[in-house]
Amino acid sequence: LFLLGGTALALVLASSAKMIVVVVAGAAFDSSASTLQLFALLFVIHTCSLLLREAAITLHLQKQVARCIAPALLVAGVGFYVLIPRLEGNGAVLALMAAESLLLFNLSRLILRHSQVQLLGHAFMRLIAAGLIAAAFVVACETNDFNWWVTTALTLPVYGAALLSVGAFAVLDMRRVAAQMVNRLKTRI
Repeated sequence: LFLLGGTALALVLASSAKMIVVVVAGAAFDSSASTLQLFALLFVIHTCSLLLREAAITLHLQKQVARCIAPALLVAGVGFYVLIPRLEGNGAVLALMAAESLLLFNLSRLILRHSQVQLLGHAFMRLIAAGLIAAAFVVACETNDFNWWVTTALTLPVYGAALLSVGAFAVLDMRRVAAQMVNRLKTRI
């Protein structure tokens, strides 16, 4: 659910990036919307690495997690030094994407080595495929100059349809998850 929600939030952020930039900074800065869209992709990568970091801590691998973070920090520093002067804000986000991707890779190896859990199983790959389908939809809307509101309003249903079409979740699973969420809310109220 963590990856599912993170991807949905990133899709909404990517689809409404131009509007957010115009509202916050003004029309003169609308060219910086591409940086915010890249940041949305970074958000998904970070969500995955955060999930794995928490899993590694649950497995009592804190010292090894620190060894996974150190090379990612080095990549981020070098990336900032090389990419920011050339690509400005996009360079900063690309450097962070490289660092988070390395961290994701190292954490995956760590957890596989210590727990024998298959991280990249069919369900995980289907979630990624659904996210890619929805991201392609956002790009198609942007390419065809759709209104940001139309793009944003259609992105989440397209993501839901993609989740169902790739078989990441069955309708019954989604009903069960929704019922569990409603029951949790009822018990808190």
